Amino acid sequence: MRRILFSFFIAIAFVSGLKAQTVKGLLQDAADKTPLANATVKLIVSGSQAKEFSVVSNSKGLFTFNEIPPGNYTLTVSSIGYLKKSKSIIVGNNISNLGAILILKEAKT
Repeated sequence: MRRILFSFFIAIAFVSGLKAQTVKGLLQDAADKTPLANATVKLIVSGSQAKEFSVVSNSKGLFTFNEIPPGNYTLTVSSIGYLKKSKSIIVGNNISNLGAILILKEAKT
């Protein structure tokens, strides 16, 4: 019985250490570094297309996800007139500031 209780408390301590985090970044045009406003930014849990979070960048190109559980994710950015960009990220136990993410314009045909 003691062993079961000990295991239970260890499991609770481990889970409580995995707190939801903030993920943020700045979207910029790759050519002229202007902010990329109103872009769709998604965080998709690696290995699970069913679990995703989505936000839209503001007028300054900034985006923020709140309450994101730690784990491995694919960050995807899409906006009209720009190429879709994806990158793998790891959300840990700290705020994840991804910094500037440069997005290329689509080639005109």
